[in-house]
Amino acid sequence: MKHLRLSHHKWFFIPAGIILLFIALYYTPLPEEFLNLALRLQQPDFAPNYAGALIFFLLISGVYSFQYLSRKPRLADFPTHVFHTGTGVASVDGITRGGSSPSSLSRQSIWLVSPFYDLFFITLSATLVIFPHLTYRFLGQNIYVDLTVTMLIGGPHLFATYTLTFMEPRFRERYPVYTWGALILPPLIITTAILNLTLLVTIFFFWASVHVIHQIAYITDAYRMKDPRGWKIASRLIDYGLLATALYPIATQKLIHGQFETGGRVLLFPEFLKQGWMIYPVWFLFLFFATAFVVRSVWEARHGLFHGPKTLLIGLSAILFFFTPMLQNLDVAFQGLNTWHSFQYLAIVLYLNRFRAEKGFIGSKAVEAFSRKGYNLYALCLGFTLLAGIAYFGVLTLVHQLGAFTTGGPFKMILLGEVSMDQHFFAFYSVVLSCLLIHYYFDHFLFLQRDKVITPKWN
Repeated sequence: MKHLRLSHHKWFFIPAGIILLFIALYYTPLPEEFLNLALRLQQPDFAPNYAGALIFFLLISGVYSFQYLSRKPRLADFPTHVFHTGTGVASVDGITRGGSSPSSLSRQSIWLVSPFYDLFFITLSATLVIFPHLTYRFLGQNIYVDLTVTMLIGGPHLFATYTLTFMEPRFRERYPVYTWGALILPPLIITTAILNLTLLVTIFFFWASVHVIHQIAYITDAYRMKDPRGWKIASRLIDYGLLATALYPIATQKLIHGQFETGGRVLLFPEFLKQGWMIYPVWFLFLFFATAFVVRSVWEARHGLFHGPKTLLIGLSAILFFFTPMLQNLDVAFQGLNTWHSFQYLAIVLYLNRFRAEKGFIGSKAVEAFSRKGYNLYALCLGFTLLAGIAYFGVLTLVHQLGAFTTGGPFKMILLGEVSMDQHFFAFYSVVLSCLLIHYYFDHFLFLQRDKVITPKWN
């Protein structure tokens, strides 16, 4: 069996280096929050414990890393989950031995679709995180950034989910209770927006963070399942651990100190968790999994087991997850992650629908027709987004005429003149968030790949 050797794939590190350089230049000088953390470490009541814990962690991880990297591979280190197709084992180049070449979704390979498709649409599209920042430079207000991103990419991506669920007769037939249960969410969201908008924003941000992490985990699982060399449970847990913890070290600090502000509101955080010691386990877990990820990747590269596409995706995701909460303007910062996430999602749904159409799995002729070309699917989802935009404008006009939700600073809205921030947030969350949380609700099911007809596995 052939192995993917590091020397043959050095070009993987060129795009990674470019993106890391971009991040370093864009975030220089370091955010004020990071400087405040450094000053905090120098305070007498904090520095000794933190420094001692950090030194202990670095010492233990250093010894472990040296021992792990210096030892020779054992049989137990090699993949235990190897997939067979047809009468032979698929080779690294994706050609099935002893049978015809299947669709790229089911063909064993280190790529999901192809080098171009994976890098352009899924991984290196991470450069799109800059789009909301550039939009803010031109438009000057977070609200305009939110509306622009939602209209161009955020809205289409969430409505793409509906092509696999609401618009799929077979999904409705197989899971009727689950399907129509989604309709409970909009009245709950509108009621919460009326009673406690801050609570709604807090729930949304927590669920959004889990959803973004779940999507990256789903993609890395797809890479793992398609790898003809197989995979190990321990390696999978390391990937999950890094993705699940990278977003939260800085975010937790801001939540504890009441500095996590978005939409003009400080997110809620339980009082009993607002303790200085809470940050220790969060940082420890992140540093543990980050160290394990680096050590494992170096070891795999030395022994011909390195998976370039998956490692690049996880590494970029972890870096962006970690640095995003450091930025002062969290609305724009998280819209950067949302832009990348949404673009990535559209590429995944498009390919899944094309594969399902090829296999005759799509029960809707309309969805099958729109899924043949990427721009057709995007146009369909953009049309749904425009309808949602009309509904948003209708709700905004209603609350503006009624004089409700008048708190918050004013901003100018076409045809309405000056409206308050809270009028916008109520209309935006009532309409867009209702559709968005339904999208989250369905995607947890889709990412778990429980149904081979609705979401075929990538192997």
